Amino acid sequence: MKLDKLLEYQDLDIQLRKINLEIEKSDDFKKIEVAKQEFAIAKKNVEDSEKDALSLVEFFSNLEKDYQTLQKKIDKIIPQIEKLEKQLEKQPEKLEEFEKLVSELASLKSQTNSIESKTIENKSKGDETIQKYKQASERAKKVREFHAKAKERQDALQKAKDPEIKKIKAGLKELEPQIDKTFMGQYKTIIGEGKYPAFVAAHADGKNFSCKGCGMSLSQTSSSALKEQGYTPCESCRRIVFI
Repeated sequence: MKLDKLLEYQDLDIQLRKINLEIEKSDDFKKIEVAKQEFAIAKKNVEDSEKDALSLVEFFSNLEKDYQTLQKKIDKIIPQIEKLEKQLEKQPEKLEEFEKLVSELASLKSQTNSIESKTIENKSKGDETIQKYKQASERAKKVREFHAKAKERQDALQKAKDPEIKKIKAGLKELEPQIDKTFMGQYKTIIGEGKYPAFVAAHADGKNFSCKGCGMSLSQTSSSALKEQGYTPCESCRRIVFI
């Protein structure tokens, strides 16, 4: 029969698919996928915390620069005020200049107080950022450990299945050149659509035939072709039906 080698190929291919599904549907495979997702979340939280920390460092650095600038002005203005205060008794006309400097000093001190308040307010943000970073880092560490253990078990399963997989793949490689290229092309197209098996036996009900893949009846035209050449495409699911 023209399809003997292809059907043999299909049987091996289905065996390979079952093994791969067994590996992919194992609990550890699922755990690995979950761990990957959780690690991605934890990693993002770590990165976000680092960005927040850098922003706070920049914020506090700018506050420090502003504070130092103000303090320098204060340090400069205080001696001027003290000097004018001593001169006021003999030079009362300097009162306006004195009051101006006092007012300026008050403004500078108000600005430094504002900076101190901002520092205190943002300290809690800094503590919160540090806590988030620690939590995210710890979570990432635990997820990595969880992933490593699951992967170790999954690798052991893969290793145990490898000899069988290699044997099947060798059989597939040996069979493929012996199969008609048209049939092979049809086979790969059908399984590419996720339809297994691709070639199915016909179900005979008296003079009528149906596809065992989808269960739909074949038309008279397809039934005639099936009788004449031994195979025909199913008009419903596109599998190849044979007798």
